[in-house]
Amino acid sequence: MGILNRIASYFRQPDSAPQRREFSAARIDRLTANWKFSAQSADSEMRFALPVLRNRSRGLADNNDYVAGYLELLANKVIGQHGIKLQVKSKGGDGLLDREANAAIEQAWNRWARRGSCTICGRLSWAEVQRLALISMARDGEVFIRILRGQGENSCHFALQVLEADFCDYNKNELLTGGNMIRMGVEVDAYDRPVAYHIFERHPGDWNIATLPLGRTIRIPAGDMIHLYRQLRPGQTRGIPWTTPVMTRLQHLGAYEEAAIVNARAGASKMGFFTRTLDAAPDQGYPQDDAGRTISEVEPGSLETLPAGYDLSPSRRITPPPSSTISLSARSRAPRAGCPAPRMPSSATTWNRCRFPRSARAPCTLGTPIATSSGCLSIPSACPSTRSGCRWRSPLGRLASSMAAGGLTRA
Repeated sequence: MGILNRIASYFRQPDSAPQRREFSAARIDRLTANWKFSAQSADSEMRFALPVLRNRSRGLADNNDYVAGYLELLANKVIGQHGIKLQVKSKGGDGLLDREANAAIEQAWNRWARRGSCTICGRLSWAEVQRLALISMARDGEVFIRILRGQGENSCHFALQVLEADFCDYNKNELLTGGNMIRMGVEVDAYDRPVAYHIFERHPGDWNIATLPLGRTIRIPAGDMIHLYRQLRPGQTRGIPWTTPVMTRLQHLGAYEEAAIVNARAGASKMGFFTRTLDAAPDQGYPQDDAGRTISEVEPGSLETLPAGYDLSPSRRITPPPSSTISLSARSRAPRAGCPAPRMPSSATTWNRCRFPRSARAPCTLGTPIATSSGCLSIPSACPSTRSGCRWRSPLGRLASSMAAGGLTRA
């Protein structure tokens, strides 16, 4: 058998070389050569991109119907008209609710939450502060709320000041003695714990209104500042706009929609060209009406007679169907105006395949794509036709708990 095995092994095909296992997503070839990536930290990536992202997001919020409608619906669904309120359920020694004490605390809270009391500027109520904070956090990526103790036109001597992200000097980056470091205006310790915030005295964008040099920065301890933002990576110090992943696509979509509507409008105008026939006189001018005016446009429903020697050749413009153009325009602009967006069949759009109840369907139609990606709306895999199937997670929980703990404990 040994001789036969040696003869058989002579004719046997050699085993192929072992294949090395690898991740296909890490392969670099001609198909993935333009796949850009970075190994920088979160703060290094946003160091120079942060002001550009914030300004472009504000531009979309001002001029793009989808973003403007999304921010409005986000505030309506998360904060609502009356905002997040305080409900006290303290119990007495007998284990029952102390209704008298609870009512007194809630009444004091409601007095503080009125317009002119809770903010140092006196122009916002507690519900309006919540809406402004959420919209600013979604549009700009972050918002700062300064806590002013011992100030304010209220009995608690406790007020808030809402500051835009521009107030925090992102150009301030220093290595301090003692181990602290200033990263884009936020001072952190050796464990990346916020210690203080370096804030401008005035908004840096006010230079074109008040012709004064940019004010200096002041150091505000972290205990007197609430910094609201979504931390997407460990060590991330500042927040980026929630519309960052879809910002480029929305800009192109807005330009495409404008071009489609202009094309449809031009096509619906039925433009044409005058052509001279063979029997036209050599010195004959352009066609004119009975009053001697050159025929350049025709009103809808009117009929005109061309003179001999001229013919009208309509332009052959390819235009989209009127229904699709009107639906596209109405769907983008309806939520911004506070009206329900037109319902579209699932075969025509994939933006919203989840059926909401009638009372909640219209506000959620447009906001679903961005709200689900930003983490504000949690939709189950099979969303039922009830309100309990969709849960909103408020990003202002820390603010409410901080105010409940600090605003009512002062005499």
